Amino acid sequence: MYELAPYIFFQMVFSDALYLFCFSVRNVSGVFFPNIIAIYIKFVLNELFLFSNNFKLMLTQIERDKITNLIKQEVTPAIGCTEPIAVALAVAKAHELLGVSPEKIDVFLSANVLKNAMGVGIPGTGMVGLPIAIAMGAIVGKSEYGLEVLKDMTPDKLLEGQELIARKIISIHLKENAPDKLFVEVIMTGNESNAKAVISHEHARFSFLSFNDNV
Repeated sequence: MYELAPYIFFQMVFSDALYLFCFSVRNVSGVFFPNIIAIYIKFVLNELFLFSNNFKLMLTQIERDKITNLIKQEVTPAIGCTEPIAVALAVAKAHELLGVSPEKIDVFLSANVLKNAMGVGIPGTGMVGLPIAIAMGAIVGKSEYGLEVLKDMTPDKLLEGQELIARKIISIHLKENAPDKLFVEVIMTGNESNAKAVISHEHARFSFLSFNDNV
């Protein structure tokens, strides 16, 4: 790209200079030279310069594939801010492992996740913060949706989530010495069973799963 800098600079200067000249001709000497013609000339020059340098900008199919794969790896569809949604995802997975209605939900978060998720709005709820994200993860969340875990939200399910919060079964803790800046650990209990789901390093990456302490 750097080797194209002189061409791009010359293109900008020359085409702009021509535009100003045409404008001046019309306004100073009185010669009829409509601005639209000057703009059209500038457009044609731009296209010519781009065409002449196109072979330098073309990518091979291998390079295009690499870029496409990189985008697929780095860009993930999500509903809402990724921090609270990652928490909801971990809760949803723990609930699936537990298989029953939770009686207690303990969530341990790294300082970074806790800070970024505390005051964030959760789409479709009209509410902010982690309690509603956790509640909806347990009520409506499906881990197979990834960071779109809450996409099955409905008004009725939202009411269920608010009722779950009112039961005061959700506890949020700071994870001391968390192994990663992005760390979410959910321990859910119910019907004398327990399940654990841990997300770390990436927002949708499960690094640990267990049911009744069996990994």
